[in-house]
Amino acid sequence: MEIFFLILKTAGVILLFILGLILFLAALLLFVPVRYRAEGRLAEETGIGAYIRFSWLLSLITVRIEYADGLETAVRAVGIRLRLKRRRRRAARPDGARPEKEQSGQRGQAEASSGSNHIGRAEASSGSGRIGQAGASSDSGVSGQPEASSDSGRIGQAEDSGGGSRGRLAACRERLRSLADGCVRMLQDIRLLQKRLLDNAERIRENAVYYRNLLTEEESRRTVSMIWLHLKKLLSHTKPKELSVNLTVGAEDPAVTGRVLAVNGMLYPWLGEAVSIRPDFEKACLYGDFYVKGRIRACTALYHILRVILDKRTWTLIRRLKKEELTNG
Repeated sequence: MEIFFLILKTAGVILLFILGLILFLAALLLFVPVRYRAEGRLAEETGIGAYIRFSWLLSLITVRIEYADGLETAVRAVGIRLRLKRRRRRAARPDGARPEKEQSGQRGQAEASSGSNHIGRAEASSGSGRIGQAGASSDSGVSGQPEASSDSGRIGQAEDSGGGSRGRLAACRERLRSLADGCVRMLQDIRLLQKRLLDNAERIRENAVYYRNLLTEEESRRTVSMIWLHLKKLLSHTKPKELSVNLTVGAEDPAVTGRVLAVNGMLYPWLGEAVSIRPDFEKACLYGDFYVKGRIRACTALYHILRVILDKRTWTLIRRLKKEELTNG
């Protein structure tokens, strides 16, 4: 009996240790932030260069992405670089070397093509001889027949002229009939197109009225306000804590450079002095550098996302936007 209780005690201690380890790892994932840092430059001589680094848990796990002449990625865990699996490429064969199967297949194709050419030539020569003999016999037979009389020739010409006039009249009738049918079909197509356009315009008007009434309702406005509030808090949490952008912008037309400066002035209340743009009114150019640094905590991001997803009003609004019938309230 004591052994049984000892086994239960040991199993309980092990389960508690595993449960505590799982809770500890979950707390690390939720509350320890992921830090990011990005630097880059855009120069006229060297081109584009960028560097992005993600770190977690006092840089025990880091991910580095760098772009200069090419894209390079490195993942390290406790200072040890993890090698990512890559697909092996087949070694390139020299131009003259080919597999034996391909060489044998090409030889077989060459033999078959040469044999078919010989057979085709023999058949063509025999067929041309036969055709020549038949043509000679037919020419000799025609030359031996007596010529037709003048009376029979005149009668045939009269019949041909009468038949030609009738054929022309019939052809004209067919053309007129086909032209009339084409006009009728064109009118029908125009009517169908007009009907479709009117139906589409009516459907668009109905949808516009429906969505306008939906979004102006008090419940819908509250739902949209709730979603927008959590979205702003999420963006405020994930936005960089340090931001510095220095650019020199110039265009061939000085008016374009002036518009860029005007847009920067409009965004100044949100960007502040973090973004600095120097104009160049003499030439077209774009170069500078940037620096970004911030952090993201998983628990905060999940809190705002789950508050929106788990709210019943969100799914009610989505179903109404899709025009689905509401059930159970």
